[in-house]
Amino acid sequence: MQFVTGLLELPNSFEVAYTESKDNGSTGEMPAEENIRILSEDLGTAIHAYAITVQVATVDTIEPGQSAVGPAGSGTYNAPGIGAGVGTVRFEDPVINALKTDIQAALLQAKNDGAAGQPPPAIIKNLSRAMAAAIHRFAIAAIVETGVVVAPGVAIVGYMTPAPAPLLATSMLGAGQGTGNLS
Repeated sequence: MQFVTGLLELPNSFEVAYTESKDNGSTGEMPAEENIRILSEDLGTAIHAYAITVQVATVDTIEPGQSAVGPAGSGTYNAPGIGAGVGTVRFEDPVINALKTDIQAALLQAKNDGAAGQPPPAIIKNLSRAMAAAIHRFAIAAIVETGVVVAPGVAIVGYMTPAPAPLLATSMLGAGQGTGNLS
């Protein structure tokens, strides 16, 4: 799914979750804490589904001095090289579960603040901040995975051939993978 499709789906997923919660709460048969737990699960699932639609694009620099290995020896890049890649983000299960738990804690706090007589603007402000913090903690735990294609033609100096002295050579088309985090 593309990122824009994920963005378009997110409000629909929220609407379904909130409508289900409203329906569960309006019957009076479900305890509020259980309704909040279900709503937290649904919201967390929607946020996760949206977040994994991100497509990552990278431009990578191979610094001069970095080593290169050839069929008959090794050398070093004499000039910067360049590579580019595309990839995705993913989240480990404990991170997804933590998001749902943080959302549940925020909603329960809002419920308790309301029961304690806090004014609605204060409840909304505190809930908004807690939800934003939960989503931020989730987002920065993303694992970014990309493939990288390294462009050929960069000058390399070293023993790249069986010749008795270093000869100028150029890099070849290469490929690799990268893993990182958001910052």
